[in-house]
Amino acid sequence: MPEPWLKISVAVLLAGAAACRTPPRASEPHTERLSGCFRRIYGDGPPTSGAGRVWYTLTTDRGATTQLEVSPALLAGAGGPSLLDGSRVSVLLAPTRDSSDARAPTMQVREIRREPATAGAPC
Repeated sequence: MPEPWLKISVAVLLAGAAACRTPPRASEPHTERLSGCFRRIYGDGPPTSGAGRVWYTLTTDRGATTQLEVSPALLAGAGGPSLLDGSRVSVLLAPTRDSSDARAPTMQVREIRREPATAGAPC
């Protein structure tokens, strides 16, 4: 079981992201495009379990953070998680499953690409 401080930190981060979500564009009713800093967050499992989890987030220049669900194929096509971690990216998002019981919604990534470092605030 993750440490209580880790659970609380992730919950606060994701609750803030849910409150700052940008509404979808009228021309793309089920998608939205966001740009910002891509981060990879590690969560450890119980001691001696060997279990762990990785979360991916995107923080916009306005400070809104969104938890991302990214397929391994999309990550690989954009250079892999190591190259993307801490980089500016642009993502095309679509809402995933009903997350009414979740603390914050997870957004599924349909497209991801690295942006030049000069495209916005540094990561």
